[in-house]
Amino acid sequence: MSVGADKEAIAHDHAASNPDRLLRLVTRAALSLTVAAGMLHLFNLVGWGRWQLGPFMLTPFRAAFIVSWLLLIAGMVRQRRLPRLDALDAAVIIFALAYAGRALFTPETFGIAANWLVTAAGVYFLVKLGVRDRADLRAVLISIVASAVVIAAFGLVEYAAKANPLFDSIEVTAIGADSRISASGQFYRVRSLVGHPGFTAAVLTAAVLLAMLLLWRRPVAMAATVAALLGSLFLTFSRGSWLLAALIFIPLALVLYRSSVRRYLQWAALAALVAAAVLAALYWTRGEAYIDFTGSVQESGVRWSRGTGAATVISEEGIMPQEYYVYADVDAQTFGEAPGAATVVVHYRDEGLGVLRVDYLPASREPGETDDWRILPRINKTDTGNWTNAAFYLDQPLFEGHPYNADIRVVDEDNSSVISRVEVHAGRMDPVSQVVHQWEARSASLSTRFETYPLAWDTARANPLGVGPFNSPGTDHHAVDSLPLTWLMEFGWAGALMAAALALLVVRESYRVATAPWAPASVIFLAALALILHGGHLMILYDKPSIVMLSALAALYSLTRAATPRGPAVEAGFSDCYL
Repeated sequence: MSVGADKEAIAHDHAASNPDRLLRLVTRAALSLTVAAGMLHLFNLVGWGRWQLGPFMLTPFRAAFIVSWLLLIAGMVRQRRLPRLDALDAAVIIFALAYAGRALFTPETFGIAANWLVTAAGVYFLVKLGVRDRADLRAVLISIVASAVVIAAFGLVEYAAKANPLFDSIEVTAIGADSRISASGQFYRVRSLVGHPGFTAAVLTAAVLLAMLLLWRRPVAMAATVAALLGSLFLTFSRGSWLLAALIFIPLALVLYRSSVRRYLQWAALAALVAAAVLAALYWTRGEAYIDFTGSVQESGVRWSRGTGAATVISEEGIMPQEYYVYADVDAQTFGEAPGAATVVVHYRDEGLGVLRVDYLPASREPGETDDWRILPRINKTDTGNWTNAAFYLDQPLFEGHPYNADIRVVDEDNSSVISRVEVHAGRMDPVSQVVHQWEARSASLSTRFETYPLAWDTARANPLGVGPFNSPGTDHHAVDSLPLTWLMEFGWAGALMAAALALLVVRESYRVATAPWAPASVIFLAALALILHGGHLMILYDKPSIVMLSALAALYSLTRAATPRGPAVEAGFSDCYL
């Protein structure tokens, strides 16, 4: 063959490969967009993010998901290749079949279960089949970290503004009765583009490790990114996420930067002491008015309106309302007659299963409002017997004491809780006060979670085959938080086996990761583990961003772990992930 013929053959082969190369690039972009659109959840709920096409609702995530699968199928048909499955793929299929099979017996929840299945299994297999080389792997990791950075940045701006405009744009039909999406009457916690503070914190926690993996060679960019992620994580005020982040990042930092830690330990200790002193000073000098009912009643800027509403003094603990209400008058000179906003914190003993709330007199009425009192979102008590607190945000209170000689009233609908203290903060609570608030409420929160164990056990005994997907019994302000307990109630003893299988899988893979702690697969596994551990006490694996992120990470881990003699499907070292 002549030289000219050789050149012509090479040119022909190159031209023939161009369509394949273009298809791969487009598929890679669509796959990355699918993961990003799933994590940026609120964009799928706002009015302009929901396109009604007859009976079908299209969102950015669904559109990217469909396009990605069509491109993936087109690539497999063009290259005449079939997907290869491994043990983890089989486990995902078994979980999916379990949900689909059980959902057939609960048709009222079949639509929810089907949506959850398509999202979880669909994203997993999309990433598993779509990622074929290191460039694909890096693209998906970038999409996850970039989405988390957007979530963090939006959260920081949200906290500064104390508002999330996307909540006002969400169509009611997009969330149904899911009241957690709406802004709560509690102190301000970042919900960002995920929709729930705890779920936002889970995504940010997992993303920190991946950001370090991608930006290891760019220390300034890595420090800025990690600071943004952790800063927004802090502002979610999620206690479990703080603890989990500390358990993950502190040992990791000590290992990775052990020489630096030893070198600068004294300066780090000094900085920690100074920070602690500043935070303590901010807390103890914070401006607040209060009534303390313990022992002799102490009043500072807030007066107990004794003549309005009967209450019984309970020894040294506080007061117990006998006619539902405890009225209080806020001194107008403390915050001014038009304070703009305020936060009321009620310290109480969690007795009974009724409702606790705060009503207040607003400076102006809302359209359609006829009663003098404006009623805030309620807190459902759980009868733990522990001391706890609840915060309520007042928008434009009047603080003039007319017409009841009181500006606010604490409402205990079953007259069973002892109230020890009522605080009034100007505006939103500052971060230091919020941390203290979360710390003081920890025991009641733990008790609420621990009390779900006998509930799950009794439900499983009464329903050996379970109550069906998304039918877990719970109070009307949240379902049972623990994912394993939810499985036990939804699937009965089969659910217990599912939870045990997941635990064994995590233990086995943790051992594998421990033998190769510096591989990219290990970092990906730790990020996925952060999400799974969140699911142990918070049902984040029923939330779209968490499902999408965990499914993508599980697929990437399956592709990069060296589980067979042939090695991983995608051979990647740290240098292949660096930006």
